[in-house]
Amino acid sequence: MGPVTLYEAASVGDIERVKFLLSKGADVTAKSDSGRTALHVAAANGHGDVVLLLLRSGADVAAKDPDGTTALHWAAVRGDRDVVALLLGKMDNASIAATVAGGSYKGQTALHLAAEKGHKDVVALLLGKMDNASIAATGFYGGTALHWAARYGHKDVVALLLGRMRERDVAATAYDGCTALDVAARYGHGDVVLLLGKR
Repeated sequence: MGPVTLYEAASVGDIERVKFLLSKGADVTAKSDSGRTALHVAAANGHGDVVLLLLRSGADVAAKDPDGTTALHWAAVRGDRDVVALLLGKMDNASIAATVAGGSYKGQTALHLAAEKGHKDVVALLLGKMDNASIAATGFYGGTALHWAARYGHKDVVALLLGRMRERDVAATAYDGCTALDVAARYGHGDVVLLLGKR
């Protein structure tokens, strides 16, 4: 026997079962015991075909789990550019501003999460939808996406962010008083230090 609920079918990417359950009236907006929707788990597991079907069936692209995390946050963590593009394509400008810049668990935005993981293509896609203030948003420990990219030595992501950030935002400090340059130096990412030092 396969997945029983829409959530379970979406989680494993069983598109045929998802189609069947939707045809029988499954609630595309229903949440699991964990407070997540089928769209959340399909995005988190990179099932783009399921994400597309759920969106076409009325899934709420802005739905949040108990931690404040949306499907976009999950797709950004995974680094799935195609799923991120699908989700962004179903959002109006107001939703994009709220979700891309809006924090999830511990205040992290989709941009923070993609930058932390070094997902350059996702970062580039998100930057194309954001204004300068959103790019400089702070999250966990007061860090910007630039802090997170610098922390993990993602030079290509740092370069992308520097191309869009205002000078004052590049020099912003986190709660511990550190700039992105300080963070890169602390964690021994010399190439990132050199790149940031040119600003």
